[in-house]
Amino acid sequence: IDLWKNPMKWQKYSLDVQRHFTIHDRLRLSAGVGSTFIRHVQGADSANWFAPFLALRLNLMDDPDDPVNGFLLGMRASWPDDRDNMMLRVNLQGRRKISNTLRVDLSGGFVEGDMGENPLYAAYLGAEEELLSLSQHPLMSERFAWWRLKFSAPMTETMFGPIIAEFFGGQGYAWDHDGASIDKPWEVGIALRTPPKLIDGRVYALYSDRDEWRFGVRIGVP
Repeated sequence: IDLWKNPMKWQKYSLDVQRHFTIHDRLRLSAGVGSTFIRHVQGADSANWFAPFLALRLNLMDDPDDPVNGFLLGMRASWPDDRDNMMLRVNLQGRRKISNTLRVDLSGGFVEGDMGENPLYAAYLGAEEELLSLSQHPLMSERFAWWRLKFSAPMTETMFGPIIAEFFGGQGYAWDHDGASIDKPWEVGIALRTPPKLIDGRVYALYSDRDEWRFGVRIGVP
């Protein structure tokens, strides 16, 4: 079910109470209880659930501010009180400096939802900008996986730092509750990144499998 063909607007509110356990200076576990309320603006559908959860964060990057080598792993599993299955999100990001100027990033992840009678519990590919081309019309699924590959190199220096050119591409894989494939959207694009120490912003252009171009401005890391 593609929300681009059937536009819907949602409002989501979440509150977590949790405790962190630092196992190592680079490994942190968290446990707690979360409360989530989601409402379909155009309709009467809504959902409100409580869920115990466990989370993990493993940071093996070499520099917390501007890493050039290493990887970062994040995972969160929750068990809503009115669902039979577990909700899961796993994200992994790796970075490698190939030369003095060229850097490569590989990121990806997996999300498990519940594409049942209530679509509010489903997993939405693009909702958290896993693919920028789907951020305004995410793809509803039972579960999805995604990856993104990015090459970056400085173009010119300014008094605030380098202007960085980026080339990126990525793909997502969405499945229904029976494991049948829903779609395999992809995108490729280029971006100019402002000096990260000034403001981590980008101006980008991308082309997607929908045979369309998209242009935008973004704050943060895609």
